[in-house]
Amino acid sequence: MLERVAIGEDEPELVPNRDEDQVNLEHILPKNPSDSDWPQFTPEDQRLFVHRIGNLTLLKKGANGRIGNKPWSVKQPILASSELVLTKKAADETDWTKEVIDARQLEMAGLAVQAWPHGFYKGARHLGIDVSAHIQKGARYRCRVRRFRRSL
Repeated sequence: MLERVAIGEDEPELVPNRDEDQVNLEHILPKNPSDSDWPQFTPEDQRLFVHRIGNLTLLKKGANGRIGNKPWSVKQPILASSELVLTKKAADETDWTKEVIDARQLEMAGLAVQAWPHGFYKGARHLGIDVSAHIQKGARYRCRVRRFRRSL
């Protein structure tokens, strides 16, 4: 659904592929990263960031199996070759960091507002997320990825 919004489809309802034997959910920062491949993430960072939507993308099962827990330098070209816009866009990053995941998280929140506008805005406000800039009635969503610092 978010993929269809990202490409500007006015009334998105198609799912890229429901067949889990063909398309999987890829954790870009792996669930079990090695310290040498992902030195920018402490064990605590890994726990906090691995399951966030900003760290997730769709990928063909075969490609997903090949890249597994490998470093960003291996994953990036595989993601770049994807036919899915959001997966390919993730590969535009020079490195995969906490800040990149945060920014992508905001982008996904904006796309979610477009895909499911009723109730999402209220829920986002309840969580303290300002998504008002992402709501553009009658216009296509233009993604504005903002880098920001998380406050702990």
